[in-house]
Amino acid sequence: MTDQGDFKQLVRERMVRTGERYTTARAHVLGSHRGATDVAALAIGGVHDQTSALRDLFAAEGIDAPHTQLPPSEALLLGLGGGIGAAVFTFQYKGELPHLYVETRCSPQFAYDLAFVQRAAAGLGASLHVVTGTTSKAAARALDSALASGHPALCLLDANALPHHVGSPQGALPWVVVVHEQHGDVVVVTDRSQLTLEIPRATLDAARAAFAKGKGAVATLIPGPVGSLEAGILTGIRYCIAELAGREVRKGFAGNFGLRALDKWIGEIVKGGKEGWRARFAPGKPLAAALRQGYGWIETSGTGGGAFRGLYADFLREAAVVTGNTQLVAVARRYDALAVAWTGLFASLMPEGTPLGEMRRQLHERMSAVRRGGSSAELAAIDSALGELVGECEPFPGDGEATYLALAKGLREIVAEERAAVAGLKDAVEAR
Repeated sequence: MTDQGDFKQLVRERMVRTGERYTTARAHVLGSHRGATDVAALAIGGVHDQTSALRDLFAAEGIDAPHTQLPPSEALLLGLGGGIGAAVFTFQYKGELPHLYVETRCSPQFAYDLAFVQRAAAGLGASLHVVTGTTSKAAARALDSALASGHPALCLLDANALPHHVGSPQGALPWVVVVHEQHGDVVVVTDRSQLTLEIPRATLDAARAAFAKGKGAVATLIPGPVGSLEAGILTGIRYCIAELAGREVRKGFAGNFGLRALDKWIGEIVKGGKEGWRARFAPGKPLAAALRQGYGWIETSGTGGGAFRGLYADFLREAAVVTGNTQLVAVARRYDALAVAWTGLFASLMPEGTPLGEMRRQLHERMSAVRRGGSSAELAAIDSALGELVGECEPFPGDGEATYLALAKGLREIVAEERAAVAGLKDAVEAR
């Protein structure tokens, strides 16, 4: 264990390597260095389920990034796995308010499969050995085998079936956690929290079976000869560029992905008719629900704040150190500004002193509860409070028409900056 002076030295060294501010560098060292003493279990916990799980897996296996001699940061893993993206969907379940879904990482943002973590591991010269089961018993044996070998395992499951999550009635939420060991009928798990969690093995197996498409997938880390991290970084950036250009993630939904999805979103906000926002998200509870969902997806749903853009900026600064490509630092500044713009847009539409502003506070409280290992009862109470706040927005606490216009205007400005930033990424890659 290091003392406080050693810890500060690690932070200062990281600042020199990456160009990060002290607070950013400190957060990364706290989250990834096994020797720091500021909080318990510093090698675990994080922002997004997939990047934090993979970082936990590397840390548990004692595998460090070659350029830092520390477990890889979530920012690095985000970039290696494909980086940022954009997708927008609006839909409605019978008897419920309409839903707004905004995806800002490379798609899919949730772990419908293990492709993202496999790409990220490959970028560091490692691979994931993935085993699935044709039946729930076979899937359980796959996990037994991994744990018996003394290795932690990444598991694909339904987060809604875990006791520390709050379930949604609309079906499974694909998710990854790390199972570190088993004691009797209890397994030790990490899932974004800065604390390890102990849950019954039977509950874990049920959560894995609940996401049937995952086939109970279990992945263990296979170290490989350290290749060129620079090559992995460039591959990740090129993937990100293609993602923002709008690759057809789902057949027939090309317009819903990439920066053109944001253009489509703006069009839906400004147009009239039953498909426009004035009808679908009418002033009152529907519009309040959309703002709550939009702010949550962009700010508090595991993005690190600012639609993953701040985390991606950290990746680009780290990438600049590895590759020596200083153009990436300038692009990182663009994504820093975009992170602020994404956060600021929705925050400006949810002012303090209104139920909308209280929604923002409650969403941040929920995020904090997840990070500290809060109980499902605590999360359910916050969700209940959020639902009540939506109800208080009938009538809408503001000017609905002005809200539509401000949202469309802010998104236009963001999209213009997004296109400038991705152009900078292209230039930086082509310069190599």
